[in-house]
Amino acid sequence: MRPEFPHAVIKQRQLFLVCAHPGAACPVMARERVDNLEDPHTPMDASQLQLIILPAGLIAVLFAVYLARDVLARDTGTREMEDVAGTIFEGAVAFIRRQYTTIGVLALFGAVVIGAVITLFETKDVADTGIFGLDLGWRTGLAFLVGAACSMASGIIGMYISVKSNVRTAAAARRSLVEAVQVAMRGGAVSRQGRGRHPGGRPPECRGHRGSRRRQRR
Repeated sequence: MRPEFPHAVIKQRQLFLVCAHPGAACPVMARERVDNLEDPHTPMDASQLQLIILPAGLIAVLFAVYLARDVLARDTGTREMEDVAGTIFEGAVAFIRRQYTTIGVLALFGAVVIGAVITLFETKDVADTGIFGLDLGWRTGLAFLVGAACSMASGIIGMYISVKSNVRTAAAARRSLVEAVQVAMRGGAVSRQGRGRHPGGRPPECRGHRGSRRRQRR
């Protein structure tokens, strides 16, 4: 196992190597050269990370748009398959409407609570920046609402694509298993990015509809 040397010992070894080199003018210059060496354990600057965030987000959104367009352009199958898919879509829309109505009310209440708490406790004495009190409180509450709205939009888009991909996967399975898996994977990739699928895989309305069809067949 390779021994680990403290950072000071590593600098001393580097200083000895620079001094022993024929091109070293004097120990003072060698010490300056060693001090200017970057620490390999220094984290990346925050400004460099900010340059990566926006392009990475845009690339992810464009990739999701490409996958969604590819899934929606697929064959939807027979008339009977489209009728069943339409019924499932109605249940999914009812589920989304009920869920996000409740979430919207809770998000508004949470934004007010967060803004009030920050306004009361983030005073000038404890604030790390020049923004504090009510000015910081309403900005934080607004940022919370923007994040909630983006999350709701991604959930709705993810649910829409996942429901629309079901009938297209079934239609593709009539021709090729590989094509069916491809459609399912691409539709699932969009819904996973949007986090719009129910934990059980389908909204309760869709599961109830499927159970009623099974009982009718029996």
